[in-house]
Amino acid sequence: MEMNNNNIKEIRKNIGFSQKEVAKNLKVTQSTVSSWEAGRYEPDSASLQKLADLFNVTVDALLGRINSTSSIREDTTEYISRPKETQEVMIPLVFSIRNIGTQQNTVKYIPVPTSYVSRYGRNIVGIVAAGESMSPTLSPGNYLVCIPGKAWENDQIVVVDVNDSETVKRIRRAADGGIDLIPDNKDFEDMHFSPTDINKYKIRILGRVVRSISPEL
Repeated sequence: MEMNNNNIKEIRKNIGFSQKEVAKNLKVTQSTVSSWEAGRYEPDSASLQKLADLFNVTVDALLGRINSTSSIREDTTEYISRPKETQEVMIPLVFSIRNIGTQQNTVKYIPVPTSYVSRYGRNIVGIVAAGESMSPTLSPGNYLVCIPGKAWENDQIVVVDVNDSETVKRIRRAADGGIDLIPDNKDFEDMHFSPTDINKYKIRILGRVVRSISPEL
């Protein structure tokens, strides 16, 4: 099987998955995923199909037969586009991730594919993308599907509480032990917070953005 082994890594990073998350979803070890990406050995046909389903791309994209970025099944201008599925479940669209569970915090319920629940867990919620700082990756007005919690890795998009105000930015660990919050829109400035600043401004990671859904879809 001829394969561009870099495609798995490229697509995984574009989508925002970690190797650990891929391994968990496919029920393999993280070292197996690492070996696929490094080209030490190739996934079998069943694993290829599972990877394609997980990444919402075609098997041809994983095999390098077509350009990986052109194989996304929907609008590639969005952070992660919504796949076409007939079965859907409803999740809460909330004003704030900080106040999940309170009735007044729920705006309404929105439909998402059932695969989101099996992939990300039953506690996923939606928020509305606001402002232009993450454009063109996240379009204002789109529904952002989020996994509440503190876990994150470099370059993932997270919801951050800064002085009791929520913002959505890309996150990276800084050399001084702090964090950098980075907008995808280069008209906005990066924000650096030292370890002292993190305490001063009461910075908390509230959740991770895993999908961006256009309300029109």
